[in-house]
This record gives sequence, structure tokens and C-alpha cells, in this order.
Amino acid sequence: MTHFAHLDGVGSLLCISPEVVNTIVDNLSLPDVQLLRSSCRDLCDKLSDTLDRHLRRSFAPYFSDAVAFAAALRVSHAILGGSTALHILRPGSWHPVDMDLLVSARYSDRLRDFLVNHRFREIMGKL
Repeated sequence: MTHFAHLDGVGSLLCISPEVVNTIVDNLSLPDVQLLRSSCRDLCDKLSDTLDRHLRRSFAPYFSDAVAFAAALRVSHAILGGSTALHILRPGSWHPVDMDLLVSARYSDRLRDFLVNHRFREIMGKL
């Protein structure tokens, strides 16, 4: 038995104050959030929106409507990569300065239209 065996009630205790839970969870990596979710059924339900919060916080510097951007990623089957993806998975005191998006030619027009409609400009360069 480890010294963590007596922490059975921690998950239930955290369920009392959503503000405390959000403060803790917002500074955890997503794998750590999964471990915390597994500690208590109540926490499992309460932490289900953690990824969405991480995504909204990461997209906020770029988009006033982060939910619309997440929807644009879904419909265009785009993949978020680079430092922004790393920051979502492993948050810390550093912040990414750009966003890498990968999208197939089939859906690129959809994503380009969304970006242009949200005041981004297209830069054409040699690949």
C-alpha cells in the first residue's frame, strides 16, 4: 500500500467547489486530467469539458469565437499541430506564437474561407 492509498475522498472533496477544480485542472496536462478523472465518478462527469476549455483558451488569442474555429476545424477535417497542440496537451508558463494547421486539398477551401472571413490574410509562397 502506497502513501496515496488514503486519498480516496479527494475526488469527492474537489466536487464541492467547481472553481477549485477548474483552477487545478487548467494547469494540468491532459494525461494528468485523465488520471484525476479516474479517481472519482463525479469528477469524471465534471471534467468532461476540460479539453474544450483548453482548446478555447488556446484559440482565444487568434479568434474571438473559439467555438466557431473549433467547428471549422471539424468540418474541414483539419489537424492542429506544432507548439499550439503541444501547449494544449502540456500547458505551462510558455505560450505558442503561431498555429500550425494541416488540411487536405479537398477541404482547404472551407478552412481558408473561414480564416479569411475572420481577418486572416492568405500568404502565398513557394513550398
